Amino acid sequence: MRVLVTGATGFIGRRLTRRLMAHDHEVTAIVRSTSCLGVLPRKVRLVQGDLADGKGLAEAVRDAECVLHLAGVVKARARRVSTGSTRRVPGAR
Repeated sequence: MRVLVTGATGFIGRRLTRRLMAHDHEVTAIVRSTSCLGVLPRKVRLVQGDLADGKGLAEAVRDAECVLHLAGVVKARARRVSTGSTRRVPGAR
């Protein structure tokens, strides 16, 4: 299955991504330019973008059969950015 994972470099996301890859799923991760990519398996398809403004999201979701939305912000502006980014992910509520 082709899966898009948001938050793939986070604590849960990196573990889930490894598990998906171990079960032969094709994983795409939307990552920011500042993301630490060393935590992800080499075969993950990386799409640079930012859920806060939606950049890169159309490319990241292209061909995805499933979206696992794990991204979150843990700073003071978290609620505004986190809920706004969820609205941008297709099918999220």
